[in-house]
Amino acid sequence: MRYTYISFLGSDDYLIGILALKNRLDVLKSEYPLTVLVSEDISNKSKRILKKYGIPYVIKKDYVPSEEIQKIIHLLGCHSGLKLLVSCIFLA
Repeated sequence: MRYTYISFLGSDDYLIGILALKNRLDVLKSEYPLTVLVSEDISNKSKRILKKYGIPYVIKKDYVPSEEIQKIIHLLGCHSGLKLLVSCIFLA
C-alpha cells in the first residue's frame, strides 16, 4: 500500500503554505510524499510552481468538505477553509 500526505489548495494565496509544508517534510526526510488537491481556480503559474518543486497535484472540481470536516473547521476556528485545517493537522 502506498501513502501520501494530502493538502488542499483552493486559492493561489495559500501556495506559500503548501511550499512551506513541502519544505518541512523534506527537512524531516518524510517517508511519504506530499500530494495536493487543487481547485479549478488555481492559476497556471501556481501549477507551474508546484511542478517546479516536484509536488504532484490533482485538480478537484467543485470540492465541498464533508460534514465532519466542516464541523472540525468550525470547532478549530479555521474559517478560511480546509486548506488551513489540513495545514494545522500536518504541521501539528
